[in-house]
Amino acid sequence: MERSRRAQAVAAHRAQHGNWCPGWQRDAHAADDLTADHVTPVAAGGSESGPLQCLCRSCNSRKRDSIERG
Repeated sequence: MERSRRAQAVAAHRAQHGNWCPGWQRDAHAADDLTADHVTPVAAGGSESGPLQCLCRSCNSRKRDSIERG
């Protein structure tokens, strides 16, 4: 179910913005490796059913690392 929801989020993002990452602590940029993740990570108190956002893998990792360091 979660995988399907993430795939739908990426497809909707691509339909509206193309292969464009909004960036995480950097400017928006072209990216063909978009992923969907929770706006507020579950590990940081977010809900499994909470809203998703699309970022490229690099920005997604940067966001995760930032949250893990606190």
